[in-house]
Amino acid sequence: MESILAVLFGVISSLAVVIFVEWQRQPRLTLTIPDASDQDYRSQPTPAQIMRCLRIRVRNCELPWALRWMRRESAENCLGTIQFLYLDGTKYFTEPMPARWTGSPEATPLRGVLTSGNVIRGEIVLWDTARLTIVSKMDIPAGEQEDLDIVVRCDDDLDCYGFNNDSYRADWKNEKWKLPKGRYRVEVTIRSAGQKIAKSFLLNNDSRRDQFRLDDDLPQATRD
Repeated sequence: MESILAVLFGVISSLAVVIFVEWQRQPRLTLTIPDASDQDYRSQPTPAQIMRCLRIRVRNCELPWALRWMRRESAENCLGTIQFLYLDGTKYFTEPMPARWTGSPEATPLRGVLTSGNVIRGEIVLWDTARLTIVSKMDIPAGEQEDLDIVVRCDDDLDCYGFNNDSYRADWKNEKWKLPKGRYRVEVTIRSAGQKIAKSFLLNNDSRRDQFRLDDDLPQATRD
């Protein structure tokens, strides 16, 4: 009887170690707020001359020091969505906005000119549908991070706009994701290989552009 119990204990212990190791090796994503990105395009032919872009940073954490003999898996095909809400939690838009990874190629058209001899007759604009897809995915290895675009505010505008790949076809200001002056909640959700992480932030768009920012959301009990 004792030998059977010993064998059973050994099997259960081995299984527990395997489960623990596999659980630790899974990606561990965290969402934080980086500094706002202020872009100066003055003297350039862009839709806006000054733009502030607010982003969320997604990091795949490394394993704890004691477990570095293992290797944490990459978070593959990370796909983000952004839901804009009123402060009371009701939806501002009926559907979430597909998110854009900052490090992905810009969804801008290829441009060329039509000439006759030395005379320019016109301009050609080619939209590459492969680059313009609204779906933006990213792999994040362990210990690495990628930023996710959330909203932009341009020049002297009081309104801000949700920003993703589709914004390039709307001169950065997609009316579908227009947010007037005010404060909002922003829920960011990242999905990767069967995993999901979500976090809520506060969007402050009720003052000057230099005060346009994201803050960490308050706990529910504090909000109430």
